[in-house]
Amino acid sequence: MREIDFLWRVALGGLRTGDFVQKYKISGTKVGCMFCDCALETTEHLFTECPGLIDVRDVLVEFVSGVGATVDRGDAQSLKELLCLGLSQFEEVKEIEKRVFRLVAAANSIVWCRRNQLLFVGQAGGSLAPVVRQKCKMLSDSFLLSKSLETDDTNTSI
Repeated sequence: MREIDFLWRVALGGLRTGDFVQKYKISGTKVGCMFCDCALETTEHLFTECPGLIDVRDVLVEFVSGVGATVDRGDAQSLKELLCLGLSQFEEVKEIEKRVFRLVAAANSIVWCRRNQLLFVGQAGGSLAPVVRQKCKMLSDSFLLSKSLETDDTNTSI
């Protein structure tokens, strides 16, 4: 799923998290978090609060800092605001905000895929932090490459 599509679903409440399942009385599906002992999984819990995913958020904060942005780790609202900014003005936001948006989207998409594997297939698969680190590294490298190509284009046109 592309980052923008995934985050639209996050922002509009389109993910079938535990609170969604409970609200619409869908039987036979677990409503608790797959990564911790939280009784009711919500989008906010899964992507910003879950204690079972602290290592994933640590990796994300590291890479977000690496592209020159800051995230207040104690403030889950900042991530929500970032998602809304990226969704509402994706083509017009500054380059650094687009990069942060893509990093957050990629990390959260990985969490969502692993959550679904655990829920529907029962596969554990180990820690998510190395997977998120690899994806963020790949994205960061592509950011650096595109920046370097832009610099080369500017230098050649002079």
